[in-house]
Amino acid sequence: MPVHLVDHPLVHDALMELRDARTLPPQFLRAANRISVLLAAASLAPALYSAGWIYLAGAAAGGALFLRYGWRLMRRPDGKSAMACFHASLAQLSILLVAAMLDGALRA
Repeated sequence: MPVHLVDHPLVHDALMELRDARTLPPQFLRAANRISVLLAAASLAPALYSAGWIYLAGAAAGGALFLRYGWRLMRRPDGKSAMACFHASLAQLSILLVAAMLDGALRA
């Protein structure tokens, strides 16, 4: 399976901050939040090309859930918020995949 290297300037800057051992926790959280926003926005892109309204609704709902918990983590950076954000990211991915499968099945 080929590996896809993300080398977009918007993501590259945030990834460099995440990888730098000298990055302070507030900077780390802001960089992680930037990547979360970009990923949530990117999940909406297929709706602009070929995916239908079910996919769009799932991407929007899942992205909103993930961003809500990411914002909560930025405001209250503790273990409980971090775990809730992690679970929200898993839920976002599950919602997105189910929406994609339903959208594809109903359009076939």
